[in-house]
Amino acid sequence: KEKEKDKGKGASRTDVLCIHSIPPTISSADLLRFLAPAGKNLRRIRLVNHSTGSHFMALLFFRDEKSAQEFCKDFQGRQMDIIDPSPCSVLFVAKVFEGKESMPKTMEHCTICLEPLVEEDGDVVTIQCKHSFHGACLSKCLEVSCPVCRYSQIPLSQSQCRRCDAREGLWMCLTCGFIGCGREQWFGVGQNIPSNSHALRHYQETSHAFSQNLQSHRVWDYENDRYANRIGQDPTEDKLVDLSQGEPVADADVMTREDREDALALEYTFLLTQQLETQRKNFAGRLSEIEARCKERVKQVHSELDRLGERHEALSKELLDKTGELAMISKETSKITSETKKTEALIAEETELLQSLSQSNEAWDAKLADDQSRYDRLRRQREEKLEQKRRELEDAFRALDS
Repeated sequence: KEKEKDKGKGASRTDVLCIHSIPPTISSADLLRFLAPAGKNLRRIRLVNHSTGSHFMALLFFRDEKSAQEFCKDFQGRQMDIIDPSPCSVLFVAKVFEGKESMPKTMEHCTICLEPLVEEDGDVVTIQCKHSFHGACLSKCLEVSCPVCRYSQIPLSQSQCRRCDAREGLWMCLTCGFIGCGREQWFGVGQNIPSNSHALRHYQETSHAFSQNLQSHRVWDYENDRYANRIGQDPTEDKLVDLSQGEPVADADVMTREDREDALALEYTFLLTQQLETQRKNFAGRLSEIEARCKERVKQVHSELDRLGERHEALSKELLDKTGELAMISKETSKITSETKKTEALIAEETELLQSLSQSNEAWDAKLADDQSRYDRLRRQREEKLEQKRRELEDAFRALDS
C-alpha cells in the first residue's frame, strides 16, 4: 500500500542504503576495501544473509541523507571485484526492523584491537554472525571467517580446500579459519579414497590442533589424534549423546536444556583453554627461537660494527695522509700555474715581436725588390751608354784611318 501511495512521487530518500545480492566470494575485507572511499561518511555497516542463502546484503548507515545520495550516485553499477563481474546494486531503505534474534551481539570492544566500539565515531562493522569490529581492523583480516566464532559466509556447498580445491571431507581450523581436505575423501560406503591431507599439513605447519568437520561439525584434536568434543547434540533427537561411543549419556534424560548448554559450554571452554595453552607454548617456543636468532644476529652486527670501526679508523688515517699530500700537490699546482702564466706572457710578447719583425721583413723585402729593379734599370742604361760610346770611338778610328 505504501508503494502504491508513493507512485508518481519518486523514490524515498533516507540515510540508509542496501547493497543487495553480494556474492559470497567477496569477503568482508574485500567489501570494506571497496567501500573505503565513503568510509568517513559511514556510521555503521551491517552484513545480513540473503533469504536464498547464496548471497548476502550490506546495510549502510550514513551520517546524513546527502552522503547517502552521493554514494548511490558514485557506486551504482560499479564492479565490486576485479574477478567477479557482479555490479554494485544500491537501494534506499525506508526503515530497518530488527527483531530480537537479528539484534547484534552486545560487544563493547573490538576483539581484534581491543579498543572500544563507538558508533558515533563510525567505522563499526557487524557481520552475519552478529559480531562487531572496527572496519579498519576487519579489512586487514585475510580470512573469510569471523575472527571470534569462525563463522564462514561461504556456504558449505561452495566451500573447498584452500590448496587442492577439494569439496568433500573438509575440515576448518578453529584457530585461523583455514579450510583443508582431510586424510580421506568420503563418497559413500566403500568409496573412501586417500586425500591430500591438507588439514593435517596445516596443523604440522602451524600447530593449530583443533579442526571442525564442516559436515558433521565434530572437532578433531590433532595433538591427541582423537575427537575433542566427547559430548554433543544428537542431530536426529533433541538430547545429548557421547560422540565417542554414539550412545546417549547416562543422565541425558534428566538433564535440562540449561544443563545441556552448560555442559556444552564447559566442554568447549575446556577445549578453548587447552588450545590456548598449546598456542601459548607454541608461540613461546617460537619466541625463544626468534630471541636466539636475534641474539646471534646482534652478535654478528656488533662484530660487523667493530670491523667497520677499525676500517673507519684506517680510512680516516689514510684520509689525513692523502689530505697532506693533496695540500702539497695544491701548492705545487699553484706554483706551476703562476709559472705557466709568466711563460704565457713571455710567449705573447715574443709573438708580438715576431709579428712586428715579420712585418719589417716584408717591408725590407719590398724595398730590396725596388732597389733591385732600380739597379737593373741603371745597369742597362749604363751598358747602353757604353755601347754607344764604343760605336762612336769605332767610327772615330775609322775616320782617322781614312
